[in-house]
Amino acid sequence: MESLQKEIILVEKVCEIYHKISKLDTLKPSKDVDTLFTELVRTCIPPASINISTLRADVQEIRSKLIKLCCEAEGLLEAFFSTIFGSFPNPLRHLKEFPYYSNYLKLSRLEFDILTKHYSSFKQASKGGWSGCLRILGSHVKHLFPVMGMWGWCSCRCRSATSLSSQLTRFHSHHPKRLAFVGSGPLPLTSIVLASYHLKDTIFHNYDIDSSANSMASHLVSSDSDLSQRMVFHTANIMDVTDELKGYDVVLLAALVGMDIDEKVKVIDHLAKYMAPGALLMLRSAHGARVFLYPVVEPQQLQGFQVLSVFHPDDDVINSVVISRKIGEPIKGMC
Repeated sequence: MESLQKEIILVEKVCEIYHKISKLDTLKPSKDVDTLFTELVRTCIPPASINISTLRADVQEIRSKLIKLCCEAEGLLEAFFSTIFGSFPNPLRHLKEFPYYSNYLKLSRLEFDILTKHYSSFKQASKGGWSGCLRILGSHVKHLFPVMGMWGWCSCRCRSATSLSSQLTRFHSHHPKRLAFVGSGPLPLTSIVLASYHLKDTIFHNYDIDSSANSMASHLVSSDSDLSQRMVFHTANIMDVTDELKGYDVVLLAALVGMDIDEKVKVIDHLAKYMAPGALLMLRSAHGARVFLYPVVEPQQLQGFQVLSVFHPDDDVINSVVISRKIGEPIKGMC
């Protein structure tokens, strides 16, 4: 009964903040904007039990609108600081001035640890030969080895084994060689932090639908001799990107790509269609009262992927992290 009362108070508080935000003339950084969004985040961070499906219809509508307002405000905040940082000779030295920089450090470290654990597990499995790889790629490929046995299949004069082998060799290092970040924005802190501190040999392909965002982001790393060589920026709707997705060991999907679940599922289904079997998909979700800030992705919505881990932080890191592996597909052209 007490927990239910706390939930009611929390929801009322969130709705109250929403109404104040919705009355603002602009969501560009200002004292009023910063104060209200700081209050919103602080309200949503403490542990809470929020079931979206049981919320009143009007509260669900407010939540959807609030997520869109958060997305707009976040984009304007990033553009504002990216412009400031870009005015310095070495923009990267000033990133720590971004209000949520420490949050990105923690989130990137968390995602790196989770990624390393599951990426390394693929490497270890692949050392066990084809059978080890198949266990990771999923049961969908097991039919490739019928009664004739492993060696009988491998001796067939077909290109399927070579094709699968070439797909698997990319996963034989401890860290991914090519990573795609979808929804990188004007201030791609995730890519920058991961590339600078954790994945120091990885090539990062950053996708954003906004050319001006990519222009600002590219400028930030242009003066850095290392990152300027390992950061690539693509202006594209990810739904229009197809065969290129097969070339990435890891795809990282930003929280606000697909602001409602229908849009998010469409993106996930598209990635499932074109990502290489065995490649990892890491995306951000939300849990507890944080569902008022970001969209929620449930494991059952990751069709075509094997969900490996779901992590819900209980500190000031806002986003939950979901990592999954693209399920292996039957290889055509078998002899």
